[in-house]
Amino acid sequence: MFNIIVVDDEVFAVEGIKSAVNWSKLGIDEVFTAFNIRQAKEVFENNRVDIMLCDIEMPQGNGIELLSWVRANRSKTECIFLTCHADFGYAKEALKLGSLDYILKPIPYDELEEVIKKAIDKIKKDRKLTEESQLGQYWNKNRAMIVETFWRDVINHSIASDIKAIEEAAKEKNIQFNERVKLIPVLIKVHQWGKNLNSQEENLMDFALKNIAAEKFFGDSVKGQFVKLEQKRFIVIINSDVSKVVKEKLKEVCEKFIEACNQYISCDLCCYIGDEVYINELSSNVNQLVVIDENNVAFSNKVFLLNNRKIPASTIKMPDMAPWSVFLNEGSKDKVIEEIQSFLQGQVNSIGLNANMLYQFQQDFLQMIYTLLKQKGIQAHQLLGDEKTKELYSKAISSIKAFMLWVSHVVDKSMKYIYDVGRSQSVVDRAKKYISDHISEEITRDDIASFVFLNPDYLNRIFKKETNMSISEYLQQERFNIARELLAKTDFPVSSIAVKVGYTNFSHFAKMFKKYTGMNPMEYRQKNGSV
Repeated sequence: MFNIIVVDDEVFAVEGIKSAVNWSKLGIDEVFTAFNIRQAKEVFENNRVDIMLCDIEMPQGNGIELLSWVRANRSKTECIFLTCHADFGYAKEALKLGSLDYILKPIPYDELEEVIKKAIDKIKKDRKLTEESQLGQYWNKNRAMIVETFWRDVINHSIASDIKAIEEAAKEKNIQFNERVKLIPVLIKVHQWGKNLNSQEENLMDFALKNIAAEKFFGDSVKGQFVKLEQKRFIVIINSDVSKVVKEKLKEVCEKFIEACNQYISCDLCCYIGDEVYINELSSNVNQLVVIDENNVAFSNKVFLLNNRKIPASTIKMPDMAPWSVFLNEGSKDKVIEEIQSFLQGQVNSIGLNANMLYQFQQDFLQMIYTLLKQKGIQAHQLLGDEKTKELYSKAISSIKAFMLWVSHVVDKSMKYIYDVGRSQSVVDRAKKYISDHISEEITRDDIASFVFLNPDYLNRIFKKETNMSISEYLQQERFNIARELLAKTDFPVSSIAVKVGYTNFSHFAKMFKKYTGMNPMEYRQKNGSV
């Protein structure tokens, strides 16, 4: 919709125009009015005005002056002048300032409506040209991003794997492709960068990797596209309408690419070469490469061919882990880690190893660790529930290297705590320290056991063996020792002392204090107080 302002010092003229014209038919939904230049400027300052219908001769400044101000401040407004005199000088100046038309009073309303239609048509054409210009500028500025997004959508199946659907999506984005040309996808997976990177540094590494890929894969005779699929996973799409020699050398090109990435950006990665496929088959072929990558747990800096891959068995024959439990009991953690490493490498060399097989091994290994911890009274979910352990666990089956990092962490943490439990004094001291630090809280035996990662009954046995009292008895003793000292040496209110030793219910505190000391709190203070 459009709007218009009618500017004339004659009130009856303005009202006559407002009532005589069918504004809604013209597509105008708002008509502003002004009776001098000052009022008109206020309207312009507070509103968008598409068309100005303005008298030229006005006592407080003429219409030419107003149009000059409008052009300096609101250049998109179309102007139609009204006047009682056919003054050529006014007409010449109006045209110079870009006035659309010039109508003599008395106003023929049919003619006025036609001129307003003309103004609206011009505004529509100008807006369309502006939109097309802006779209062209956006395309030129973002061409690389638009093209990469198109190919990513094809690969991720955001665009249906149908020639017609792909063709329509390409046409919408002004991208040309030949449906008869076959493509070769090369999946690139970065296993790890040379150091831990923040998001900005990783973006820089992605850019560097893209530049190396452009240098190694593309040239005068090889065309293609580089696409980032997700974090650490990229696709190079090569047009296979090149010489057979280039196709045969693609594995060699991948090897040189890996070597350059190792040298210049210090990252470990693998390349997976797909089949020659048409564009509508690309998504399926890339998915096959992704599956191979997800199951590559043994190798880095290597090239794999989709049509020449080794398929490992689906299950793994588990080793006898009983001796490992004995080794851990005896403190021989290095022996366990060495045997795990040897077993996994043996699997790689014989039948192969994939992520599912590594997961199976991981679960059996955990079962052995959990059994050992249970025998020691250690709460596994408490001991191994920290964020670092969970992060290492989530990454463990991505590679043998990540798996061994997780194994070493779990073994180290378990061995350390098994050793501490063997030294009951250490566990009891930690339990006592927890009680001391939380004496003002309503803590329980279970809270204390969770803190030291032990089963409550098991902790209680160790505690009683060391102190000749249960945890509950020790907790009560500590609370009332502090309460007696505060009653004797301070003038704190009894209710405040109760809170300081973990009792929110004053009556219960007084009852338990009397049971423990033979006196109620006030009697104890009167007898033993020093303040």
